[in-house]
Amino acid sequence: MLAAVMTTEGIQHLLSLPMAAVSTASSTSSPPHNTTMCTTHSTEHVKGSHEFTVAGYSLQKRKGVEHSISSGSFEVGGYSWAVRFYPAGRTKEDEGHISVYLELRSTVVEKVTARLRFGVNGASASSLPYERF
Repeated sequence: MLAAVMTTEGIQHLLSLPMAAVSTASSTSSPPHNTTMCTTHSTEHVKGSHEFTVAGYSLQKRKGVEHSISSGSFEVGGYSWAVRFYPAGRTKEDEGHISVYLELRSTVVEKVTARLRFGVNGASASSLPYERF
């Protein structure tokens, strides 16, 4: 029956068209074509450092809880960052402890993950553990 259809004038015209040829080929006994799609997500790892010195720490600490000092902005990985330091703690619960925050100042459209190490009184940053944000 397929041979009878293949000989008609209408099918000959359709076979000359690329879409019809593909369609006809898939209607024969050949196995169906499998389509495979692949997407890739890559993560860029960038390292950077910033030194932020707080002069007059004891005087700053006397200003109390919620008083903060901010570093200047710095760039790492194409994003703008800053360190915010609370010498006497950010909240009443933090009182008596320092609080350190890494602020992402850039507007972002995707998730950004950062790891931070900081030292006090010149401690070697390489010996400190990372904190992930």
